[in-house]
Amino acid sequence: GIRIVPLTGLISVVSAWMARYLGPSLWGTFNYALALVILFGPLTKLGLETVVVHELVRTPGKRDEILGTTLFLRIAGGIVSFAGVIAVVALLRPGDTTSMLLVSIISFGMIFQAYYAVELFFQSGEQFKYPAVAKSASLVLSNLVKIVLILMKAPLAAFAAAAALETAAGAAFLVLAYRARGFRMSAWKTSRAQARELLNL
Repeated sequence: GIRIVPLTGLISVVSAWMARYLGPSLWGTFNYALALVILFGPLTKLGLETVVVHELVRTPGKRDEILGTTLFLRIAGGIVSFAGVIAVVALLRPGDTTSMLLVSIISFGMIFQAYYAVELFFQSGEQFKYPAVAKSASLVLSNLVKIVLILMKAPLAAFAAAAALETAAGAAFLVLAYRARGFRMSAWKTSRAQARELLNL
């Protein structure tokens, strides 16, 4: 299985190192931006998890249509989330270019969360190891990148990019796992009727 304790230890050590490197002010700004993006995260997912898994189990023959439509809806949700969090920063911190830059970079990465639709496919088949490995690999990658950035004395924006990388890498690893199982995203398609069904309209 996945060894969670060592991974948690790595994250804690890197976070403490980052906090020391950035200092209280920049560390606080970074976490403020990260918290705002996380707050808008649910808009990307649209609360579709349970519905999509149920539909995949109920109608496995419509897999490509369900997943393709889910991807489309989540990309739309990600764009709305991106615009929303940018608007909030502009409203709450007008003229704060640093927070705006950080939020823009991190929230752009959240759009890649749409590709976590693949995770729902694995959940429907109770193949939980693939998402677990993908997420663990993305966490390790992003934390290794953060270590390199600290050693390089990189600017604050670079750490925001590392946060975005974590989401993008997780999506990439999930897609690779999907392909390794013999499936192709190129077969996915969108359907207005399927979108209405998933959104319960």
